[in-house]
Amino acid sequence: MKKFCCLIMGFLATIYSIEIENCPDPCRCSSSNLCQEIWVSCYYKGLTTIPNKYPANTCELYLTGNDISRIEKESFSNLTKLQRLGLTDNKISSIDNRAFIGLTKLEYISLADNDLAFIDQKTFYGLRNLRFLFVDLNPFHCDCLLEGFVQYIKEFQLNSTNSIDTPKCATPIKQTGMGLKDISPTDLSCEKSTSHTRL
Repeated sequence: MKKFCCLIMGFLATIYSIEIENCPDPCRCSSSNLCQEIWVSCYYKGLTTIPNKYPANTCELYLTGNDISRIEKESFSNLTKLQRLGLTDNKISSIDNRAFIGLTKLEYISLADNDLAFIDQKTFYGLRNLRFLFVDLNPFHCDCLLEGFVQYIKEFQLNSTNSIDTPKCATPIKQTGMGLKDISPTDLSCEKSTSHTRL
C-alpha cells in the first residue's frame, strides 16, 4: 500500500512538474492562493504578443505592463480554468470579438489603460461568470459603432453583483469626458466619413 501511494504521489508530482514547465518564457508560474490552481505572472516583461502556451490548469494570468497591441481570435481558448485575466497597461488597440471564447469560468478581466477606441459588443458574450470588467483609461471614440458596447456596459451594470469602472469618451470633441455608462444613444452618431474596421 505504501509503495502504491508513493507511486501515485510520484505520478502527480510529475504531472505538476510538466504543467509548471509549460510556463511561458519569461513569465513566472506558481501556485495560486486564490483559486487553488496555477498563477502566471508576466508583469512588465516586454512582451509584444500573447504567449501561446501556459500550464493547462492556469486560473490567474497577468500580462500587465507589456507592449501587446492586439488580442487575436481564441488567444486563451485552452485556458478553461481561467478565472482572472489582467491586460492592464499595454498598447492594445484591437480585440478580435472571439478572443475570449471558451473562458466560461472567467470572473475578472482588466483591459484598462490601453489604446482601445472601439470594442465590439460581442467581445464578452459567453462569459457567463464575468463579474468584474475594467476598461477605463482607453481613448474610446463614441460614435454609432460603439453603441453596441455601450449597451452591453449598461446591461452589465444592472446586475448588482457586477462591478465595472468608469470608462469615458475621448473623441469626438463634443463627447469628450462623457461616461460610457451614462451616454445617450442620441449622442452616438456617425459622420458620413466615419469608418472603422470591424473584427
